[in-house]
Amino acid sequence: MAAQIIDGNALAKKLQGEIKTRVAALSNQGLQPGLAVILVGDDPASQVYVRNKVKACENAGIYSRLERLPASTTEAQLLAHIDTLNKDSAIHGILVQLPLPAHIDEDKITHAIAVAKDVDGFHPANAGALLTGSAGFKPCTPYGCMKMLESIGYDLRGKNAVVVGRSNIVGKPMALLLLDAHATVTICHSKTQDLAQVLRQADVIVAAVGRPLMITGDMVKPGAVVIDVGMNRYPDGHANAGKLCGDVDFESVQAVASYISPVPGGVGPMTITMLLALLIAFALIGIFITLNWALISQNMPLNFGLAQLDAPLGLVLVGMIITLSALFLLYIVYMQANMLLDNRRRDKEMGEQRALADSAEASRFTDLRHYLQEEINKLDRAREDQKLQIMARLDRMETGLSNGQKAIAPVASSFNAPSSPPDSGLGF
Repeated sequence: MAAQIIDGNALAKKLQGEIKTRVAALSNQGLQPGLAVILVGDDPASQVYVRNKVKACENAGIYSRLERLPASTTEAQLLAHIDTLNKDSAIHGILVQLPLPAHIDEDKITHAIAVAKDVDGFHPANAGALLTGSAGFKPCTPYGCMKMLESIGYDLRGKNAVVVGRSNIVGKPMALLLLDAHATVTICHSKTQDLAQVLRQADVIVAAVGRPLMITGDMVKPGAVVIDVGMNRYPDGHANAGKLCGDVDFESVQAVASYISPVPGGVGPMTITMLLALLIAFALIGIFITLNWALISQNMPLNFGLAQLDAPLGLVLVGMIITLSALFLLYIVYMQANMLLDNRRRDKEMGEQRALADSAEASRFTDLRHYLQEEINKLDRAREDQKLQIMARLDRMETGLSNGQKAIAPVASSFNAPSSPPDSGLGF
């Protein structure tokens, strides 16, 4: 049976509807999330990605700002631009589209983004929080992959998960999220020996290596779940040359796997959707931090008190702080409650599935027991019939023997009777 498709477009559309509702509620309170996307150079693929992200923001009601910079932009100029965005209170998330021109150090650039605005999760502080399991925010692409697994009700606990690719963008954080979900995780890369053998042991495969059609059906365990993160082009000479494809040979793997995500229409839409979801949280935190920082560090002395303010203004500002703090705490509680409810629903669904499986197994066991009992009864009846046949045969033999003895008895008696002595004629 062909694998079921994990439709990233449909799932993203559903989640984006929920996100749009949340953004509208925040906007009604005067809180509009804002994203700045920086594109350096004219890389065609990067332009497509950036355009999709900006369009998704507009559809959700999120303020977006696309900063196009020429490929000749120096590293210092880009760092200065990021510093300006870090201080912009209207921007709650900053995304620098990779790759950057060769003369710019990508690590230095991603590390310059404020931790509270790092929606990609590349900053060492955010990456470290993910490593220790304390990250409140997850990188968009791996987070989208986890949501896709969640959408099919897949329980990762105890499963063998293989991540193909060890990049800081997808491979490593993906492995950490799978590990946090209690899967047994293996990371494969260019130096992995006998990749096919490793993949055949996997219950879940996440392909994020950037090589078209690398993983084929003969490398996949029957019934495995396959998430294809790759975004490539079919090679020259292929019937679909030039069209988008993933790291997975879709046709051959679909015939073996139980679930598979397509390219396009799989992980891509989910990455953008998770970006929108993260922006909402970043906006709440950013607004709270900005207001407090403005009050404490810029507009007032560090030891300010209400006496230094006009009473109405002071009350308003304090009220704003309390309100924003409450909103932030409520949002965190809301997110945690959602996660708890999702986990309980998933556990309930898994329990129901296990109960159905147990019931089916019990039914099969009962049927088997009835079948075996019937077979035993048949054997008992056959044995009883055989016993009766043997007894009847013995009876016939006994009857025959008795009749034979009766027939022989007169003859035998004639041989055994004593005879009179002959007359000697002597007169004795």
